[in-house]
Amino acid sequence: MALRSAYGRDLILDRNVVRGLHRGNGYLYLGKLRQLYLDLETPDLEAAAMATLYRADWQVLFQQQELAVMSYADAYAELLEAGVPEQLVDELFVEPSLIPATEFYPTVATALERRKQKAQYTLAPVHDGPIWLSFDEMPELTPPTGENDNRLTSAFPGSGAALFSFSLVGVEGITRGRWPRRQLTTLGMAQNLQLIAAETATDVSRDTLIEKFNWLRFRPKLVAGIPVAVTGVISYLEG
Repeated sequence: MALRSAYGRDLILDRNVVRGLHRGNGYLYLGKLRQLYLDLETPDLEAAAMATLYRADWQVLFQQQELAVMSYADAYAELLEAGVPEQLVDELFVEPSLIPATEFYPTVATALERRKQKAQYTLAPVHDGPIWLSFDEMPELTPPTGENDNRLTSAFPGSGAALFSFSLVGVEGITRGRWPRRQLTTLGMAQNLQLIAAETATDVSRDTLIEKFNWLRFRPKLVAGIPVAVTGVISYLEG
């Protein structure tokens, strides 16, 4: 409601109007940021390519799936053209990551370094403190058999963590069309969330956590700039 308030609390804007405003503002600022790097005396092509990547993330957030697929391909190509080693570019995209990023990283190296620091994310109002989320790709694209799946718990041990399996679709898995909306498969949205292990009890129920995870959005795993399907594990640890 705070995002929809205009002129204090005297006017509440329509949800779709506010959504369009924020989507447009994001494009505006990302476009300006990209152009800023291109207008330098010595253009910073890598930073401009990273701005293109953030534009793709923005399109995922606003469910502009086909545009996002094209923007991810553009970002991948631009990073290589900027001289970033292909190995580093592939490393950046080898696993999904939460979006939107709270900071802009002008280089692939800084983005990778931040990932290694195991950034924390807050899923308010589930818990007042920080929640640590880490992502690991499963050894095989095989659905879990249920809670306490030995194959998964042995592959992804964690002290006091609750493990949830999830899957993300690739380009081939995107369902097109607009009705019925609830049945659509969305790029960057976790699918088939399931608790597979819980070493300690949490203050919130499994269903509540799954509901909250459904609000998360991810930059998909990319291979040569193309989103591909992946099945992995979310390691959830209350701070």
